[in-house]
Amino acid sequence: RKVFTACVFTLFFSAPFFVSESHGADAYLYLTPEIISAEIGRAVTLSIKIHSGGQSVNAAEGTLRFDPGVFDDERIIKENSIITFWTKEPEVGADGTIVFGGGTTARFNGDAGTALSVVLAPKRNGIAQVGFSSGAILAADGRGTNIIVHMDGAVVEVGPRARVPASSGVTPGAPDAPRVVYGQPADTMQK
Repeated sequence: RKVFTACVFTLFFSAPFFVSESHGADAYLYLTPEIISAEIGRAVTLSIKIHSGGQSVNAAEGTLRFDPGVFDDERIIKENSIITFWTKEPEVGADGTIVFGGGTTARFNGDAGTALSVVLAPKRNGIAQVGFSSGAILAADGRGTNIIVHMDGAVVEVGPRARVPASSGVTPGAPDAPRVVYGQPADTMQK
């Protein structure tokens, strides 16, 4: 009877510690910017960020998906990453996936740690979603507890390249350049 009471006492008082350890953080992977406007043929850069949810983390992995029919010239930038060694070297697959995995010998605790950046060049008009199909963020708790709660993707809005006739005397990007509103006829452009 004493053993039973001791077991119940131990389980009752230790259960809240197990629950708070596994559900105490809102760690997630996300892309920034969340929404970006792009032109056909002009590369855009999306950064994969780590939000540690207030806990120290030391590893992350994921699979990012995009439509390969929408993007060309995909490449990966690892500079300025909080990841110092790669368990899965980031690579772009022909099927529209980017797979990565790695860690750091230092702990990271923050809301905007860059894992890596992805450069995509749109090749057709429309709205393209770039998102995660899988991911993990591992706590620096000695057990590698996966504390990820969710993953947030991005939307790339691709419109036609704004063309200013050479004879107009207007330098694109200059203060007097016409503002192009996508989807409107050229004669409705405003200054």
